Amino acid sequence: MSLVIVAPVWATIITVEVTGVVDSVGTDGGLALDGSVIVGSAMTGYCTYDPDTPDANPSENNGHYPVISISMTVGNYTFTHDPTSSEYPFFNVYTVDPGYSLSTASRFDGTVYLDGTPQDIDWSIRSLELMELGTDSGEYIPTDALPDLDSWPDLSVFGWRRFEVAFHKSYSYGYGDFVISGEITSLTPTPEPATVLLLGLGSLALLRNRRT
Repeated sequence: MSLVIVAPVWATIITVEVTGVVDSVGTDGGLALDGSVIVGSAMTGYCTYDPDTPDANPSENNGHYPVISISMTVGNYTFTHDPTSSEYPFFNVYTVDPGYSLSTASRFDGTVYLDGTPQDIDWSIRSLELMELGTDSGEYIPTDALPDLDSWPDLSVFGWRRFEVAFHKSYSYGYGDFVISGEITSLTPTPEPATVLLLGLGSLALLRNRRT
């Protein structure tokens, strides 16, 4: 009989919870939302990422990292990554003009109206910017690495802290568009529960070799 102990591998996955307040809602080209999003509406959102994800950009001044998930809810609308897009949701880290941005090509759940009629539109432009954060001081973002739980700066250090979703029916603006944007009011990074990955089929395996 041989005893094989399979050691656990710990992976710290981080979820960043974001809240904000809408300060601009724009529609044109006969397009309208359902009335649930106005100036002063609350925004809630989150992103999930692995801080050990390799940098996809060789530049020392701009880290570019795929993230696991991204979502934003405003009024009756929820915006998430569009899985049909060739792009992945990404987290950018800038050390020149230091800051963070988290963006993706988006889809949404909710109803839009074109000339008063509910529409399912094939959008030419569909973007979600969950956060765009900028600070004047490079001391808070000294490298282009993803922030972990210990290195996330406090929201107060960012003079620029915005979110935005933008959907355009055409590449020419004014032909059925909506844009929702606002100010981020809180940002809370937390570790995901149950982020233990086990190698093999269990943490303890008993293997018995019997002769017949």
